[in-house]
Amino acid sequence: MVRIAILLLLYHFIFTTLYTQQEDFGRNDPVARIGNEVITAEEFRWRFEMTVWPGKHQRGYLNTIKQRFLYGMIAEKLLAMEAREIGFEIHPEYQNQIDRIERMYIRDRLYRDMVQQKVKEAEPGIRQAIKRAYTDIQVTFIHSDSHADIQAAWGKIQDGKTFEEIASSGHGTLVRNYHVRWEQIHPALVQILDSLEVAEISKPVETPVGWYIVRIEERRRDDRRIENDLLERLRAYEDHLMRHSYEIRDAEFLESLIEEYGLHVDIELFDLLSSTIEEVLVDQYGEELYRYEEIMFVRDEIDAIRTLTDEKLEAEFIRTENNRWSLNSFIDDVYSRKIEFTGNRDMTLNRRVRNMINDQILDYLITIKAYDLKLHERKEIKKELERWERHYVAESIKQYLTKDVRVDEF
Repeated sequence: MVRIAILLLLYHFIFTTLYTQQEDFGRNDPVARIGNEVITAEEFRWRFEMTVWPGKHQRGYLNTIKQRFLYGMIAEKLLAMEAREIGFEIHPEYQNQIDRIERMYIRDRLYRDMVQQKVKEAEPGIRQAIKRAYTDIQVTFIHSDSHADIQAAWGKIQDGKTFEEIASSGHGTLVRNYHVRWEQIHPALVQILDSLEVAEISKPVETPVGWYIVRIEERRRDDRRIENDLLERLRAYEDHLMRHSYEIRDAEFLESLIEEYGLHVDIELFDLLSSTIEEVLVDQYGEELYRYEEIMFVRDEIDAIRTLTDEKLEAEFIRTENNRWSLNSFIDDVYSRKIEFTGNRDMTLNRRVRNMINDQILDYLITIKAYDLKLHERKEIKKELERWERHYVAESIKQYLTKDVRVDEF
């Protein structure tokens, strides 16, 4: 106990110094050390930013709040260490939470892999568009409405004649030093201009408004702005895809998963569950229901749904070739899911509920796919799960140690 008190006093000094004088210490620098365990700057920042409570960033109190938060993390480490030392088994409810988080992380990782693939596929087109935007080109060209005239002009060019000599012979109209406006020219000409070097002459190109032979006179390009803009556009595209991850779950992808894993859903139980959830929401929220943008299912709603479906809880609701989910296990996973009331205001509550259930079923398939791809073995996912596991182990032993504590009301 004395050693713990000394540790806390020591880190009170270190922590105050760190956060009042310097914010730029390294990600892996220790903020606190408890035996062989370390709380790094990265872990502290991650947990601090992920935790939400009123007044968190209240002016004048931030350093005090951070100190108290660090003490909480130290206490959590101590509890987790004690749990491991005595062989304490984590409470099943917390183990379920860890399992949910793992499934969520590997689904997210699968989405990110798909997003990164889409970004990679889109990069050449985005790069080309940006290059054009920051490239100024001047060209000289011969234009003719006649295919015969343009072919005659092309023959003279191959014989060494100049554009001026060709134009004077009546085989087309000559336009000198034309400044290209990319948005105004035909795609066939855009493709040719992308491929030509300065002073190089194109073969005849057909467009809806006639034939062209083009020579590049000058090309100016801002490569630094191209690279900067490219990185910004790719990040923006990736962010958009992650924010709208359901767009990635296109019909072809989902149909392939349904076929691959042989999905079967009990329709009668689906109808029972959707009507029960609808009944619980109406009972819990009444007329206030549609005033929310979204509602998260917490323990009260889950218990109410179980009570109303008690006779069917052990029935098989979903199956694939190698997996089975009872109605009870499916309801358990409704915990922390959300039903949204934004968007189409005319959509009925029943339709919204059925959409949510559909999404959860599809999440099962996506999770199976993610496990098959062994995404759960990736280092970054294991690292995140270790953080959460320590948290839930600490919560579990804390609940055990305080289960018999009674505080007098006075």
